[in-house]
Amino acid sequence: MSKRCGLLVAIAAAFIAGCGSSSSPSAPVDTVAPAAVLDVEAVYVQGAIEVTWAAGSEADLVGYRVYRSVNSATATLLGVSTSTTYQDATVQTGVSYRYEVTAVDETGNESARQSTIQVTVRAARPGDGTLVDD
Repeated sequence: MSKRCGLLVAIAAAFIAGCGSSSSPSAPVDTVAPAAVLDVEAVYVQGAIEVTWAAGSEADLVGYRVYRSVNSATATLLGVSTSTTYQDATVQTGVSYRYEVTAVDETGNESARQSTIQVTVRAARPGDGTLVDD
């Protein structure tokens, strides 16, 4: 291999390793999570529990994660939403559910799970219509 080819190979290897990258400084990485979600509420609506919450105000907010625990078990991710509403259509009569909602920004930072609501789906009683207790 000639000296010129060897030099080109060395420059290419340095560039791939990051040594020859652009001299401009890189942008700072966002590590700040959004504020915790507030005002989580749940209402039974036609066979589903509709979970709602107050909108976050961060400029880089991209959506929300909704977590659910069944009968006091550990909460697991139920779904995601880009609005302030989520419908859980998988509820069953006689089961207690706890919902937690977090905010997520465009970098993937997730807020704390501070606001929760617990509900129990009950069979309708004649003349009462009560289906959810919180």
